[in-house]
Amino acid sequence: MQNLKREFQTVQEAEKELKKLETILDNAYGFLYIVDAEGWPICYSDGAHLQMGISDEEMRTTNVKDYLAKGITDQSAATADTLLQKKTIVKEVRTKVNTKLLLYCRPCFDENGELTMVVSSSQTPSMANEYIGELSRRKAAMEHTINYMNGGQYGSSIVCEDPVMRQIYEIARRVAQTESFVLITGESGTGKDVLASYIHGESKIKDKVFIPVNCAAIPSELLESEFFGYQGGAFTGASKTGKPGIFEMANGGTLFLDEVAELPFNMQSKLLRVLDSGEIKKIGSNMPVKTNVRIIAATNKNMEKLVEDGLFRADLYYRLNVVPLKLPPLRAHRADILPLADYFISKYNNKYNLNRRFSEKCIHEMLRYAWPGNIREMKNLIERQVIISPSDEIYLFDIGHLESENGATPTETQVSRHASQTENTGDLRNAMALHERATVEHAIAKHLGNYSAAARTLGISRTALYKKAKRLGIFEG
Repeated sequence: MQNLKREFQTVQEAEKELKKLETILDNAYGFLYIVDAEGWPICYSDGAHLQMGISDEEMRTTNVKDYLAKGITDQSAATADTLLQKKTIVKEVRTKVNTKLLLYCRPCFDENGELTMVVSSSQTPSMANEYIGELSRRKAAMEHTINYMNGGQYGSSIVCEDPVMRQIYEIARRVAQTESFVLITGESGTGKDVLASYIHGESKIKDKVFIPVNCAAIPSELLESEFFGYQGGAFTGASKTGKPGIFEMANGGTLFLDEVAELPFNMQSKLLRVLDSGEIKKIGSNMPVKTNVRIIAATNKNMEKLVEDGLFRADLYYRLNVVPLKLPPLRAHRADILPLADYFISKYNNKYNLNRRFSEKCIHEMLRYAWPGNIREMKNLIERQVIISPSDEIYLFDIGHLESENGATPTETQVSRHASQTENTGDLRNAMALHERATVEHAIAKHLGNYSAAARTLGISRTALYKKAKRLGIFEG
């Protein structure tokens, strides 16, 4: 406003400045209506009189205090209330043409504290809903990012001593500076989510949202509404205010599509259209919404084989696979086993306020173990050992995957150990929970992270397995 405090040298200058003010009025969000201390209009947005159901002439010559008496509004105008009470008023009124308006009216005072004018802004319900919808989108996006951060994934310390992993993260750092799509492959539990969040954290949009989505954990009938959102009342059971999809929530930031190979074929074609056009269409709407999202995808499947078998669209695969990054299994970068183990035991010691440490025997077991479940298996295993170890020194990994010395099967070993724990603690519920978690972990590790195969082994659906794994803290998607 400092520019308005100078004197105009010419009429043309004044007219130019007036035109600028008129442009501001007419392009403000909603309609602006400004009256003096007596309630007479000073200026208002073009078209504001149409909202009130009166002519432009009547708008210019009617005092706001007379709106109720003349039937222009169904109750005293909010602007008139502000003149009387000399405080900010927020009020909903109906106009002469039955238009519902939400009014925000603010009094303005001079240096002596005298009321000089009232500035009112009005919005229709549809405009207010649009604004609320945008706030909801931003809130939901930030909640996704915060939840991920609280889960310990986003911004996690990168542990990679092995030269193979160092090279991968160096390439990822360079790729992060571009907008190129990235496809991360590797066995389940190799840290694809950590690498994805690292790329986002090193990018130019690191201050924007990072939204991870596990494609396999969303029921197929809900995928479209989850990805693209829907308009209010678009289908039975839909929220009246609608819902933003993950592409809207991730706008300006990064969207991490984990388990992307699990997308149904019909959803693959819709995703491809969005990636090519940058536009989405909500369910129940024909209006395209422009988005700008950086995509990082990940899978533990052989994508070339899926394409060859006709289970994944070749064009979508090539669209996602601009920069391929393949993470090796933990057994292929064994120099990271002890650094990772030290990182996790320190993390869980801090979390549970304990002081656990590995015995020499335990370290030897970790180094000789094949780690079929990779880093995720190690993480969960160490957390459990930190919790259940009877002493500060951890002597043995009670994981059920390791072959016991007497040749017993993993399941037998687990049952025997858990029965012993039950006798010692008398806590049947705790023993059952430990057994359930070990059984689920064993099934997932046995099938190298293939949740579909693990679910068949356990006799439950894949969705049920994801829910169970998440409840047990095995899966954090």
